[in-house]
Amino acid sequence: MIDEERILGFATKYAEAWSSGDPALLASFYSPDGSLKVNGGDAAVGRDAVEETARAFMGAFPDMLVELVELRLEGSIVVFAWHWTGTNTGPGGTGRAVDLTGYEEWTLSDEGLIRQSLGHFDEAQYQRQLNPDQVVGATGIITMQPRMSMITLGVEDLPRSIQFYEQGLGFPRYGEEENVAFFKLNGTWLGVYGREALAEDAGVDATGSGFRAFTISHNVASEEEVEAVMKQALEAGAGLVKKAEKTFWGGYGGYFSDPDGHLWEVAYNPFAWIGPADEAQAQ
Repeated sequence: MIDEERILGFATKYAEAWSSGDPALLASFYSPDGSLKVNGGDAAVGRDAVEETARAFMGAFPDMLVELVELRLEGSIVVFAWHWTGTNTGPGGTGRAVDLTGYEEWTLSDEGLIRQSLGHFDEAQYQRQLNPDQVVGATGIITMQPRMSMITLGVEDLPRSIQFYEQGLGFPRYGEEENVAFFKLNGTWLGVYGREALAEDAGVDATGSGFRAFTISHNVASEEEVEAVMKQALEAGAGLVKKAEKTFWGGYGGYFSDPDGHLWEVAYNPFAWIGPADEAQAQ
């Protein structure tokens, strides 16, 4: 049985070890054959390997500070939630600051040390903070990330649809706009908009085969990213539906169609971030 008071003290000192700049101290919290795996990377197995992993992070961010946010037990697993800040001033660094949250899932040994740690944080957001002008993916520099910000349905009767989703299905509504409704779901958003108005926004005929009564939205952080994603999509074989331009609501966006004609909106909203982060918050 896990001693909650002891593990809280252990976790507090573990956070201090990450902030100490001493990779050997951090590795001492692991059992001799313990392992640390971060996101989808290879596991560092053994204290020496864990120490090298810690050294790489500490070297890249000499002023890194890790704070314990929450500690909870999920069966035999200890979840260590953290807040990490630091400046990438190490060798080859960008000089930019990062501010991230994440968590580790610990399996402890009989001696109370970490036998296995599975670390999770938003890699895409990390890359965005380090390199705001570009996002680095597994195959090189890319701009579009594997996420869906929002699905917007074109509907014939907007009040009826709002009632159906909000009261009938219990979806939590975000805001009280009159001509459109947004529902914040787990992992993405749902929008309902008048069918003709949505078709007009996409620049297609609401009654013809070019309009399928819904669009898929991909939100980005700047007008430049809108242009970059549109360019990437067109180069991949997408059809240009509406060239990116300033929108009536103060944003910037355009539309492309996939090979089956489904409409994708690429949009920059300067007022709010819509949809999930580039990489799932909890992995």
